[in-house]
Amino acid sequence: MTKKDDKAQFLSMRDEWIDEVNQNERLSHATTRVATFIALRMNATKQSSNWPVSKIAKMIPSKPGRRMSNSTIAKAIAELMAENLITVTRANRRANQVYSIHLPHAELRASSRSAKIASLRRAKIE
Repeated sequence: MTKKDDKAQFLSMRDEWIDEVNQNERLSHATTRVATFIALRMNATKQSSNWPVSKIAKMIPSKPGRRMSNSTIAKAIAELMAENLITVTRANRRANQVYSIHLPHAELRASSRSAKIASLRRAKIE
């Protein structure tokens, strides 16, 4: 698999993830909007997104002419973490949060090299 194939596969699985999030009745409307925002702005190479909460709040309108509050965004991110849909990391206090989504069929996400190594290991076991 080439890097281009890996990116295409990631984007396809990301779209499946967005569908699953939007169909999840346990999540609030604000949470599904935040999840979709984060997922649609993910870097396909790094498979992550790093947006400050304040920037996300400015870009997602809650009502015409109004924006979501920072606390609403923070609660939505906490809800996504509680549902095990995303992982949030921060390199240091000054860095933005880095969001990674837990993709459906995550085992397919491995790079071609990792996939080859795994298949060789399985072949040795069998």
